[in-house]
Amino acid sequence: MNAAALRRQAWWNVWVGLAIWALIVVMPAALMPTIYGPIMDDTGWTRGEVVSFSSFKFAAGAAIAFFLGHIIERFGLSRVMLISMAGTGLSLASLLFARSLWAYYLAASVLGAAILGCITSMKVLISRWFSARLGFAIGVALTGAGIAGLVVPITATRMTQWIGWRLTALVLSSTIFIILIPLYLWKARASPAELGVTAEDIDPAPGGTAAATPDSSGPTFRELLRMRAFWAVLAAQTIVGAVDHGMEDHLPLFLARDAHLGADIAAYGFSITIVVGALGKLGFGRLFDRYSVRAVSFCWFAMAIGVALAFPVAGLLSFIIFTVVRGLTHGGTLVDIPICAKHVFGSRALAKTIAVFGAANSLGGALGTGAVGFAHDASGSYTASFVVLSALAVLAAAIIIRVAPRYWVGYGQRQSTKPSPVPVPASER
Repeated sequence: MNAAALRRQAWWNVWVGLAIWALIVVMPAALMPTIYGPIMDDTGWTRGEVVSFSSFKFAAGAAIAFFLGHIIERFGLSRVMLISMAGTGLSLASLLFARSLWAYYLAASVLGAAILGCITSMKVLISRWFSARLGFAIGVALTGAGIAGLVVPITATRMTQWIGWRLTALVLSSTIFIILIPLYLWKARASPAELGVTAEDIDPAPGGTAAATPDSSGPTFRELLRMRAFWAVLAAQTIVGAVDHGMEDHLPLFLARDAHLGADIAAYGFSITIVVGALGKLGFGRLFDRYSVRAVSFCWFAMAIGVALAFPVAGLLSFIIFTVVRGLTHGGTLVDIPICAKHVFGSRALAKTIAVFGAANSLGGALGTGAVGFAHDASGSYTASFVVLSALAVLAAAIIIRVAPRYWVGYGQRQSTKPSPVPVPASER
């Protein structure tokens, strides 16, 4: 391929990533909180029991994500991606038969493992093809959330009223098999190393002539485990996962039943946060490219403000302000894992680093979502939970600002050395 063809292929991977994010990540994430209320009404399970679907989902995702880097290197990115797509669709469809809590939680566990497989594979895929504009490219891919976020909550609310929550989950899961898997097989390509080039060759920093850091740069994963910065980022990602998912998965219930806005307004509010989040991904992606971990810290601090804005939600103006700020910061938190992995620790152990940070984020989500649900069962409100979540976001921002982005090749940084072609591992062929 010539340079133009390489860039086109790089962007095709981004567009495929957009579809993955819409149908694998956001569609289930928007569907489940929307139908938690009907599930409670239909089954008689408590709020904590129903919302613990997300805890089981995130816990399973965290458990599998710790091994995903090795699995991707061993079996190849495309195999992991396709199996994970199929697992996502089948687990959602299995809700049709979930008549007990154990079956409900089993579906959640399979769903969580499959979604994390797709998320990690997609972020590794795009990180292999982009360097200077990595944050922006990830942000573009994650704008798929805007499409699904605009459609799914409102559609799922209406479909649930017409055909019930079980058939709604079945119908929406079919889009993965009809649309997504054929698109991935048609247009995605696993690695530029197949062509003897690196991400820095395809996407150099402005003003530079060659790549400053080859794809083999950075410590090995074993060396990472001895670095204080690695454990600091791991802790920060766990905290951010607890805050972000602890807020997001309770949002429709909070707006509908605690803020007394009703199911329809709650669905619109949930859609607003997801759609606005698409702008947050693009905007924060640009900021991450230009300012690296300093911008990540700013995003997490702004997330604390977004959580605190839930307290005054009562009328239209407070509702709009809350959903917009919440949406923007939620979007930013979804872009930061590849930035933390590649800017701080380089590319040598990229797949494993992204996988482990994704696992930490999911583990935080499992703890945060379940804790907020059971705290509400105990106290009857979200007040104490939201105070704790806001404080935790500030703590994460304080941790990440102290980490140095040693492998960041950003805007305005001159590049100097051109790497030799990278051998193609058998798993990427």
